[in-house]
Amino acid sequence: MIHDEKERFILLKEDTPESEKKKHRSFGNKAFDAVFYTAIAFGVVLVWSAFALYAKAMGESGKGYKGFCEGVVEKTQKALSILHIHANNPEKQSQTAEQLGNVLISFGAGTFFLAPIKYFEDRRTQIAGYFDSLNERYFHAKPVDPASQKEEPKQSWFSIIGGRITVLATMLTIDMGIGKYSEKLAQNAGTLLANAWQQLKPQATTQNLAQVKTIGWALTLETIYTAISAGLIYVSSRTIAKSDWFGKKENPPHAVENVQVISPKETIKQVETETQTSFRAATGNSYRKFLNAEAKTATGSISL
Repeated sequence: MIHDEKERFILLKEDTPESEKKKHRSFGNKAFDAVFYTAIAFGVVLVWSAFALYAKAMGESGKGYKGFCEGVVEKTQKALSILHIHANNPEKQSQTAEQLGNVLISFGAGTFFLAPIKYFEDRRTQIAGYFDSLNERYFHAKPVDPASQKEEPKQSWFSIIGGRITVLATMLTIDMGIGKYSEKLAQNAGTLLANAWQQLKPQATTQNLAQVKTIGWALTLETIYTAISAGLIYVSSRTIAKSDWFGKKENPPHAVENVQVISPKETIKQVETETQTSFRAATGNSYRKFLNAEAKTATGSISL
């Protein structure tokens, strides 16, 4: 016997089909994110971008890659002048241009790895399924509901490139505000590494120590940049993939049309009405059958 509306609501909630409840991301999808976004969007991009900054710092001025990077910084400073940013402080403007130039160089280096990210995203279902099978086999986890995979946003070139552009805009904005602090932190880290190297290798030359200092500077700066960038591209690209800006998502599997939202009280009332109607129909039929049987017995149609 159900005594109050709270108890009725709990029973109704428990009777809700599992497919209609909120689906949670599977272990396989979480493992996919941890492995591939940490390994590629952070790890590989960190090393590659740090090498790009190191080559910029240690190359021959005006030639090759260093000459290209110097051109990027020069154009960045011209843009700051046009926008009248630090126009009254040329030294600060030059410093800001150098910092923003480093962001642009780092961004350019990391952009090469959009292709591997897209490649693995296209195979997310198979890879996540493999991780789930390992979890079930070795850790005795419950089988994953296949419908949960449908909730994963499908990445496209549009979402990944859009996420990368979001990263660039955000990083430039952040660097305008705290770039000098991250630069100072990176310089100090480079100095500490060079001092440690000198203690380890007393015979190290001045040029060798300068190289070690530059490596420490580049790795520290890129660790800051890449950690923020990896998180941003993951969040922003998935957000864009979930959106339907161009109306291309037709009849998604979880979509329900013409849904009438009603309160729990109205739901309970509707269930009670339907239950009472069904009960009356069932008891009415049984009573009519009983009367027919009695009538036939009275006329001798049925012998007892």
